[in-house]
Amino acid sequence: MSVALLTTACQNEELVLEDKDITFDDRTIVSNDSIDIYLQQTDKGNIINNSVCYRNGEFVLDLSLEDALSIGIDQTLYESQQKQIENINKSNLKLK
Repeated sequence: MSVALLTTACQNEELVLEDKDITFDDRTIVSNDSIDIYLQQTDKGNIINNSVCYRNGEFVLDLSLEDALSIGIDQTLYESQQKQIENINKSNLKLK
């Protein structure tokens, strides 16, 4: 009897959407896996990119070298980001 209950309880059921206009693409799929979240939050490139802000008409890196080093961003990556920001600001001056 318990085997019969287990087999009927574990049947696959089909999910039916009532609204036929709903479509899904890669942008609507969000991973909530804790490892994915951890990797996104600890990605050094993302951290340094998120530290760029626009202030007084130019882009600046709102992160000191000391702070960057303390959170594991190496000096080479930090200096590379600084150089990219300088180049962006120089090219923006040419456009004005």
